[in-house]
Amino acid sequence: MKIYLFLLSSFLLFIALSSCKKEMQGEVLPYTLTENNGIVGKWLCTESFDTYDRYWQEANLKYTTQLEFSKNGEYLEKGFQDNMIYCEGEYEVTDIDSVWINSSCYTSGYKQAIDELTPTTLITVQGGIHGPVYIKYKAIK
Repeated sequence: MKIYLFLLSSFLLFIALSSCKKEMQGEVLPYTLTENNGIVGKWLCTESFDTYDRYWQEANLKYTTQLEFSKNGEYLEKGFQDNMIYCEGEYEVTDIDSVWINSSCYTSGYKQAIDELTPTTLITVQGGIHGPVYIKYKAIK
């Protein structure tokens, strides 16, 4: 009888552990991925890399943000579900590796460093407590 209880509890433990997963892993994005022309377009935050932790961490869709850069210099940042921010403003690409953003969410404009910009990926860099923090965005429709 003890062997049956042991096997049953082992099976239930295996089922419980195998059903656990990270929140975004396997989650369907609410947008279609696309390619943007330079920085112009919509970008969805998908991952971040803190130099203290030293690994890419997936962004939970409940707390992620979307950036939008228009051709005429308008800037928009908005959040979803539990991250309900909404910022409007303007932007200007000042160097090949940075963009100046003047947003309604901040009292003054700021310079955002760009680490990588391809038609499908935008990676920005900002200061963190333990060093730079990299934020990865994917181009969306």
